[in-house]
Amino acid sequence: MMGWTNRAVVLAAACSCLLTAQAFQGRASSVLLRPRQVRLGGSPFFICTTGRRTVKASITNNWAGSSSDNNEPRKETPARRMRRRKVKIYNKKKVRATAILFSLWYILSVAYNIFSKRALNMAPELAWTAAFLQLALGLTYVFPVWVSGLRAPPQVSNKDIRRRILPVALLHALVHVGGVISMGAGAVSFTYIVKATEPAVSALLSAVFLKSFLPLPVYLTLVPVIAGVSLASVSELTFSWKSFQYAMMSNLASASRGIVSKKTMTNRVGKNLTSANLYAILTILATIVLFPVVAILEGNQWIPSFQRLRQHHQFTSYLIQVYLAAMTYYTYNEVSFMALDNISPISHALASTLRRVFIITTSMMVFGNKMTPLGAFGSSMAVGGALLYSAAKNHYKKKKAV
Repeated sequence: MMGWTNRAVVLAAACSCLLTAQAFQGRASSVLLRPRQVRLGGSPFFICTTGRRTVKASITNNWAGSSSDNNEPRKETPARRMRRRKVKIYNKKKVRATAILFSLWYILSVAYNIFSKRALNMAPELAWTAAFLQLALGLTYVFPVWVSGLRAPPQVSNKDIRRRILPVALLHALVHVGGVISMGAGAVSFTYIVKATEPAVSALLSAVFLKSFLPLPVYLTLVPVIAGVSLASVSELTFSWKSFQYAMMSNLASASRGIVSKKTMTNRVGKNLTSANLYAILTILATIVLFPVVAILEGNQWIPSFQRLRQHHQFTSYLIQVYLAAMTYYTYNEVSFMALDNISPISHALASTLRRVFIITTSMMVFGNKMTPLGAFGSSMAVGGALLYSAAKNHYKKKKAV
């Protein structure tokens, strides 16, 4: 079992290196106060960031002897050769760094789903509790980072938190809870197959609430997504309506999060509100909001469930799995901010698609879930359709900008 896990992790690390070839295509030389797209395993939401980013590769031509005003080549000098060599070294280091970040992103994503599913298998009646603990324990990572000064803590007014961040945090909590409960009620692979329909949900909600319509070819790419999920659901050997419904709830909340953030987060909010700090605030608020709900729904099961785990000598193992799930969940989102910041939108779509494939295949290896040929075909259609949707949407967005 562990052998399959190790093979899948190594495969994920190797393939992630292929994604870095496009990491520096189409990057702007600097950014000043613009809305920034942030993804948390689903639909993007937007924040406004400040500061200047300079990509050294963008000025390579000037350093390497580009044409002057009279179109005559500049004379090669030792200084220019040295500068060109430094730029080449810099780019190689950036590519290596991005490859490492992608490897970590994939490995942590796979690890999170394994730890989470193991904890849910031990105590399936505590799915809401597991989702809550995964958010709460993840904060043991960010608070030391703020206190130690490794990262400047955000400064946001109570008014901005109530009016602009709290609505997004509520939806963020639903996204996480839906995914965890779906995973506990069915196979991990099935949850991620159903979650591939999120682009269709997002397109529908955007059309209804934002009056934002996409070109017809983009909508057509959603046909294989919906058809693929339908085939996979019909042929799923361990099909569970509960798993399907909560996965769709996660999709709906994720798409809604993107819409709400477009209306509330497009202007600058507070100070030091980077994507990582925003995610920390969302996690804090989601944890606070979830606690009373979890206490009402599952509070009466805590003592009996923990006693049962102790009787079967699983209590310590359960806590370890929950804590590892919490840390890998938080850190894979943290790493994703750094990795996805260096790639183009189409590379982002490819990276997200491959991540979903790795999670599906690895979970099947680890937990022994089987898939029928029809289910495999439907899953491939759904995942491939999600990639086509992202590529088509990005294509027409560029065309519209021109």
